[in-house]
Amino acid sequence: LNIRTEKNFPKEGIEFIDKQGYYICYVNHFSDELKDLIRKNLCIICNGKSAAENPKEYNNYRNTLFQLNERIKNKGDSTLKIGMVGELLVHTIFSNYFQDYQSLSPFFNLEENNIKKGFDLVLLKNNEIWINEVKAGNIHQNKTQDETIVELLNTSKLDLNGRLNNGNLTLWLNAINHAKIALDRYNDEKEVVENILGKAYTDTQANSLQGKNTNVFLTGVLFHNIENKFLEASICEKKESIESESLFKNVIVFALQKSCCNTIIDFLIKEAECEN
Repeated sequence: LNIRTEKNFPKEGIEFIDKQGYYICYVNHFSDELKDLIRKNLCIICNGKSAAENPKEYNNYRNTLFQLNERIKNKGDSTLKIGMVGELLVHTIFSNYFQDYQSLSPFFNLEENNIKKGFDLVLLKNNEIWINEVKAGNIHQNKTQDETIVELLNTSKLDLNGRLNNGNLTLWLNAINHAKIALDRYNDEKEVVENILGKAYTDTQANSLQGKNTNVFLTGVLFHNIENKFLEASICEKKESIESESLFKNVIVFALQKSCCNTIIDFLIKEAECEN
């Protein structure tokens, strides 16, 4: 068992298992360290690196909180709220535990008061693109925690495989546009990323079946009593099953569990109140 213990990683409340081909994160409690991690990275997560490093009134911490809370509040369907909070949590964990992956995809959509369309997270590591598809939910009816996390991961696999193989050029155009925003102040870096994503666009144009050419993270976020954790063996078995299908170039499975998503929603609301 490898549990990350680097000094710059929050240890309080988080158990992180790092194995070949899969990662597991248990949020044992919503600690002050994790709250500080959200505070530190929220503007980068929501608006992109360039905007966060050159903040304006409309994208500072206070207004980012306001916009985020409005987006969550407007999701009357609890399933959509859970999805938003789950994706936000994954962004937060990636910003700290996966620092060798650079995020190219701001959480906020560019066109409307919503989260973005297209891929959940577009990541860059060693000049290679990784697409992260996040599925979050409460425990499924008449299912155990192990069965539910496996179903979430399977939905992530099916959804991403379908979208990568249907010739949808808009997905890659959205990825290019979001990367331009995220890297607006980094011209050299932006050009490299635009070329990489542009190649994915032209490859998709030439051949719609791009799943086998794409590196992916398949992520499941389970909101369920942390006293009843899913087992590492379930994640390992699911990872091996997905690999055997050879649907993607490289695949990493990421499974996360936290007791409740409402503690994050309540935290964001209280943060906004303190900023007013």
